[in-house]
Amino acid sequence: AYNHVDTVVVYFACWLIGATVAPQNVAEDDRRIAFILRNSEAVVLLARPEYLERAERLVGSDADGLGAANIRQIVQVGGAASERYPHFETEIANRPDTFMSADEAPGLDDEALLVYTSGTTGAPKGVVLTQYHLLVDALGISSWNAITGNQRMMNVLPIHHVNGIVVTLITPLYVGGSVVLNRAYTSAQFWRRIAAERVQVVSLVPTLLQFSLEYADKQASEGKSIWGDGVGRHDLRYFRHFICGAGTLAMGLVKAFEERFGLPVQHGYG
Repeated sequence: AYNHVDTVVVYFACWLIGATVAPQNVAEDDRRIAFILRNSEAVVLLARPEYLERAERLVGSDADGLGAANIRQIVQVGGAASERYPHFETEIANRPDTFMSADEAPGLDDEALLVYTSGTTGAPKGVVLTQYHLLVDALGISSWNAITGNQRMMNVLPIHHVNGIVVTLITPLYVGGSVVLNRAYTSAQFWRRIAAERVQVVSLVPTLLQFSLEYADKQASEGKSIWGDGVGRHDLRYFRHFICGAGTLAMGLVKAFEERFGLPVQHGYG
């Protein structure tokens, strides 16, 4: 899947019952995803309609390094229901309205998130994060950035990645704040969305700082607002700062960004 509210619901549903989430990047090649499906010993694969055919191929083929016999069920998330797969929304609608607690509540030591390394020197390696890891991360990040229940963060990073999941999903919800979820970053919509939703904090990677600077240069060369059409500095009065990490952050880039936009960047690492 991609950044979608359904994806967020699936993550938290799994954590509520003590299951482990192993997010996949749909931009990766089939061989890598099939390896992770096998290596993670996953049993259920949830996929949006446009990826169902690919999911079936990944699970069922034994050729070309594909095949994941450990997957017992493919579940369709979104789109119109069909007879081929269980349909997420239909199954949810058939559940009672009253909350049904799990037989065994998960503990802090239970596995929650399984993320894989880039595999640049060999096969990707799975890294396990427990429920405690995710919660203590959220506590540390919210304390460091003074994020409280009346704050709003914006997510533009992919939520198959630990940054997008921990910093801008778990952290604001941990303190009772809220999240503006975007499918992806686009320069033309970035500042407009921050202004419209009264966002206080956004987590970025260095590349997006550069993209924002380039967009500002283009706008300025055309005699337009560096924030985008229809957006001025006053419209960003609720915004506080950026968090930036997940890559090498050059001091020259930070300085240029802060001088251009007049907004601080906090360098995150960990």
